[in-house]
Amino acid sequence: MRIIGKKGFRFITFAVILLFGILIIPNKVGAASYQRVYDKSKIAGKYFWNDDGKIMVSETKNSDGECIQKNVNNSFITNGEIIYFIKGYQRDDINVYRINADGTKKKHIKKLKHAGNLSGFYGNKVYYERHTSYHNECDETWIHEYSYDIETRKIKKVADSCCFRDSYKQYFIGEPNAGDYAPCPLILYNAKSGKKNIITDSNLGFYLQENKIYFADALKEGEQYKYDNENSTWEVSIKSYHIKTERIKIIAKKLKIHSIDEINSKKVIYSISYKDGESQYYSYNYKTGKKKKTINLSHFL
Repeated sequence: MRIIGKKGFRFITFAVILLFGILIIPNKVGAASYQRVYDKSKIAGKYFWNDDGKIMVSETKNSDGECIQKNVNNSFITNGEIIYFIKGYQRDDINVYRINADGTKKKHIKKLKHAGNLSGFYGNKVYYERHTSYHNECDETWIHEYSYDIETRKIKKVADSCCFRDSYKQYFIGEPNAGDYAPCPLILYNAKSGKKNIITDSNLGFYLQENKIYFADALKEGEQYKYDNENSTWEVSIKSYHIKTERIKIIAKKLKIHSIDEINSKKVIYSISYKDGESQYYSYNYKTGKKKKTINLSHFL
């Protein structure tokens, strides 16, 4: 029998650890964060969308896709490999399920009381909207954000009178339960630390693009917002907020808008409402400082 000395044993141990590390690291590095899906979205190389209560998955953008699950409520959340979705009447008891993106291994997770949309997933926790009491008609002032820990089965309130609209890794972007379109706080919640940060008190619309939030910030004159009541337009500046560095940058100083359709790193698409009730959409390019007429892109997604 051959006896391995201490030096040889250390070398073999190191080789085993190195090999084991090579095998498991790619799964951690390559894993995408969970995203909330409404319209067609590209996540981890695939396209996901909700087609009238059906979860659809496609390898290409223009494909008809494959139906993974039927009769689901509104949005769902996925990292491209696993999908969490709900069934049941919103603002009443709903059932949360998990299924693989290829349609296999469907599993019931939890029945949640007075729950609404799923907001996201991070650290073994499902985040969701919860209504404090049942209403025959929708009353969003009663919505709060909760989390359900799949491992410990504990439920916890994480944000009062707030709805998380989007997420990036452990960061959730939320707004108060607003009725009318008006300036409101834009909230960033860190699910890892539990810290909440108010980015602005006068948000009129935002879009998340990886680790940056682009938003329209309503301008004030004294204590009053600059609002043209006759044409229903707000005066805003377009800003970016870097989630990790918390740096805010002004990228367009002054625009008059009725509502925001899309904001990204290159342009903002917004509408102007006229006295006769007609609306016109414009695309404003930050680099050139020019605007041109366009269409409401969200109608075609």
